[in-house]
Amino acid sequence: MKFGTIEPATILSYGVIGLGFLLALLAYFLLLQEQHTKEPRESILAAINRFMIFSLVLAGLGLTSEVVRSFFNQKPTPDPGAVVNFDDYLADLRNSYAHASRPESFKRGTLTVLGQGILRFNLPSGTCKRYLAVAQPPSEIDLSWMSSGPGASAVRVELSGSENFKTGTICTDEKPGSEAEMGLVIKILKGSGEYAIETYFLSQRIYDDSLSQ
Repeated sequence: MKFGTIEPATILSYGVIGLGFLLALLAYFLLLQEQHTKEPRESILAAINRFMIFSLVLAGLGLTSEVVRSFFNQKPTPDPGAVVNFDDYLADLRNSYAHASRPESFKRGTLTVLGQGILRFNLPSGTCKRYLAVAQPPSEIDLSWMSSGPGASAVRVELSGSENFKTGTICTDEKPGSEAEMGLVIKILKGSGEYAIETYFLSQRIYDDSLSQ
């Protein structure tokens, strides 16, 4: 059965709301047909009227149920200021950037805005280490480094990350005697909370010119 260009199956796909609308539409056509008779029957008109009211009530209940369901299915908006568990956050970053390696050296603590933390470590000749400097979100940090020793001028540092963590590699020259004493300095630019600086061994390769002669 079709109501003009309206497909009942399409209307019923909307659930209770569609059923209520379809019944109301059917009541309308019945009422229209009854009005075209020579002597409209009062009892039939009253029955059609009650049927139409029932259809509208059914559609209203369906609409109300959809609104209520939509309200309870809403997901809460994440609070950007919510406190993040620092240990979990650090573990996730360690898994992503250090392949869950155990740190060779580390420093942890708590800092307020403009506070600084320093991790000092030795970097032998021809050695590369990965580092990770993290502050508890939503803090923002800056990371700098300092070096001393025979190979200080040849230290290579790569830096990447985001507002609350920095990561990268630090390498010394491959020539013997190129070791360096390093210091990673984390500074809190915004916010406060826990911080951590960790280093992880990557590789070591020493190239001795005298052996190639």
